[in-house]
Amino acid sequence: MKIHKNERSYDNRKKYVLNELTSLYNYLEEKPNNVKHSIGIHSSDEPDKTNFKFIESEVINERVTSFIFRNETNIDILNIGFFGLSESEMNKLDEAFQKDNLFLSASRGSKNFNIYLQTLCDLELSPIQTANPMELYDKILYPSDEDIEFEDIIYFFGDFYFLTLNLSLVDCTKLENEISRISSYVFIKSNILISLPFNEHILSSLLELTKELIHINYYHLLEGIVSPTWGDSFFKFYKIIESLYPIYYYRKLYSDIKPASNNIVYLSYLLEKNVKVKPNEEDSIKNAFEFYKGSNELPPELFKIFNVSNSSYSSLATHMYRLRNSYVHGRWIFDPKNLEIISDIGEVSFEEANKKTDTAHIYKNITKKDWQLIVTEMLKMIIFFLNDAIENDFIEKVLAIEAK
Repeated sequence: MKIHKNERSYDNRKKYVLNELTSLYNYLEEKPNNVKHSIGIHSSDEPDKTNFKFIESEVINERVTSFIFRNETNIDILNIGFFGLSESEMNKLDEAFQKDNLFLSASRGSKNFNIYLQTLCDLELSPIQTANPMELYDKILYPSDEDIEFEDIIYFFGDFYFLTLNLSLVDCTKLENEISRISSYVFIKSNILISLPFNEHILSSLLELTKELIHINYYHLLEGIVSPTWGDSFFKFYKIIESLYPIYYYRKLYSDIKPASNNIVYLSYLLEKNVKVKPNEEDSIKNAFEFYKGSNELPPELFKIFNVSNSSYSSLATHMYRLRNSYVHGRWIFDPKNLEIISDIGEVSFEEANKKTDTAHIYKNITKKDWQLIVTEMLKMIIFFLNDAIENDFIEKVLAIEAK
């Protein structure tokens, strides 16, 4: 294999590596029993020719990619894989899923170099970040002889981990959402890829949310789980509440007109699509908090964070909405250090705002303990809102599972 001097950019080097691996894989498909001797890939295991189809993939972060694939020779087998995990993370998966109803078995990609090479080629995965480029050239692109060691490919690209799914607990018609839900479940239960110090209440709520595939975007939940900062995690989880705004904005209207279908979310979709009407965001979150108040009680410590009365659920909702805005919008009015100033004294100049530091700290200085409480209670509210939506047929319930 030759590489011209003018083709030594990273993208071209990556392309050559992928092309070479693709060639190896194609040869493997044609002559699976002669692979070791014909092209010199050496592995401790005999080649196992199987045909895999990749159905969904999702980038978790700059290091890890998840993917769902099926064995085409046995369509009753569906797997979820994770590429880019460290050895210690894969060991945690071994410990966490020795016995789990959602998964039938677990394995490493390196146990079968056919599926390993196909995964690299189909997903166009890059070498691991710590790979030495010169070693990569010497051992894969410029081998000293005709042999390429399979173990060298694993060394430069890393292994991957896959779990065989229990199809009775998976909705195969909605795999684009299932990949996020199942990935969330895996990371929470094994405690990998989580940067934030989630307390046991948060972890318990997150596990509860991943037990049922319902009509929400689970990618938001996944993003919140792997987020590196509390503010970002809060915002990702808040998006789930936003998807339920119509229920608490149009609920009284629904009870008045009594339509044939109870699906308020679908009604909201039609209104926004056809007459450009959508729920007012702040009114929606206020209505949701007041509805929550009818059956639940939020802890006084949560109100104290925002300096509002324990009985003022509406005021607390407003602060939660403004906190959300501080992570969404870039305009000066939504800057965390300015929100309280504006609510207290109206529009002010930048110089005046800087003088009011006594009222400007309320969102800026939220502590780790505060964040844990905010996220804990918000996840409890999400579970309550979803249960309410499902019980009243306000939102589609896709599948209930018992993943323990």
